Amino acid sequence: MSILVPYDGSDIARAALSRGVELADALGRELLTVSVIPDRSRYASRKGWLAADEDFDPEMVAERLRRQVSAAAPDAAFEVVPIEGEPSGGYIARKIRDYARSQDVVLLVLGSETVGRVVTPLTSVGKGVAAEQTYELYLVRSPDFVAFHPLVARE
Repeated sequence: MSILVPYDGSDIARAALSRGVELADALGRELLTVSVIPDRSRYASRKGWLAADEDFDPEMVAERLRRQVSAAAPDAAFEVVPIEGEPSGGYIARKIRDYARSQDVVLLVLGSETVGRVVTPLTSVGKGVAAEQTYELYLVRSPDFVAFHPLVARE
């Protein structure tokens, strides 16, 4: 049984990864990370994965995300789920849910600034991931919020 953090390199995903590390350490669980990487450059550009003059290479993007995860969470496993076409938020959410089910995830730490609002954007991946009930959900809604977690001792 493990803890999963979907990771796309955004500030909110980095905050979720930080919480995931704390929770995995406190609960003695394996920490997994997953990045869903479409094979389209337009999506990669929107996510900030490419410099203005760079050509899209999914393997290069995966390696960059892997290095970011490794720097923040050296013991975390990193997995890439490649997908074809221009993805919707719902499709990416389904891929994350499928991955979580396949890995016996008991807790998913999700970074999303939009999940839980009365109005949910149509492109929200978080809404679809949060709907799954085979795992508990820890929602990180602000990359700047630092709070004492009762399971994690702080000095």
